Amino acid sequence: MAGHWYNNQGNPQHFDAAGRPTTLRQARKENLYPSSTTINSILDKPQLNKWIKESALKTAFDNIPLEGESIEGYVKRISNLAYKETSTAADYGTRFHAAAENFFNGEPMDEEFRPQLEPIIEWKKSKGISFDEREYSFASPEHGFGGCIDIVASNESGARMIADFKTRKSNPNYKMKPYGQEIVQIGSYATGYYGEQAVLNNEIFGVNIFVSSTEPGRVEIHGYPPEEVNAGWKLFQAISEVWFKVKSYDPRDRSTGLTKGSNSN
Repeated sequence: MAGHWYNNQGNPQHFDAAGRPTTLRQARKENLYPSSTTINSILDKPQLNKWIKESALKTAFDNIPLEGESIEGYVKRISNLAYKETSTAADYGTRFHAAAENFFNGEPMDEEFRPQLEPIIEWKKSKGISFDEREYSFASPEHGFGGCIDIVASNESGARMIADFKTRKSNPNYKMKPYGQEIVQIGSYATGYYGEQAVLNNEIFGVNIFVSSTEPGRVEIHGYPPEEVNAGWKLFQAISEVWFKVKSYDPRDRSTGLTKGSNSN
């Protein structure tokens, strides 16, 4: 099983020396830490599964069987076509994240994503929010996981927060709302950066910045109060215990405490 992994210093180890995705077997040998998203991947994702099924059905509707084509061949062809759509959606998210990171690091704006970035800039300005860290990687040996945080932020009143970008296809008739697992990721990131005690003391806020990939310029902000971030962290801990047991791999080291990546807090 491949996934995203981090070493004890919080540096990404997603690929081996030959450029192949790091596997669980390799992670065991090198004592790597699974990412928050890798741990959360054991959860069912109803909305994503629904979209994948609908995408496959729509692809089949638009591409009737060819003359003489076997059932097996048809299924394989439709699966490949549907996979391309899924890959396109993932590629959009990757390109947007790169454009956002580059811009907020002081580089020129990627004009392709100007409609998406300008609402975020306006929200940031109107709320007096500072993006203090971007793409911050870390490892938490104490809790056995790592990750890469989109945005570590604060505002003029001193509130501390974790912000995470999410790109998705949107429907003009509905708001872009969390599916339920987003707060689990934010809770884990909050502990990864600020430490568990700050989260348990209800000191950390969370934010999802939803960016539509189908309605240029549509951006919706969803905030989480510290109590929800706290609850998200506790749920992540429970999910982690299941992951450690299911995968027969528990990389936690209770003696080391939190280790951060190359960036400084």
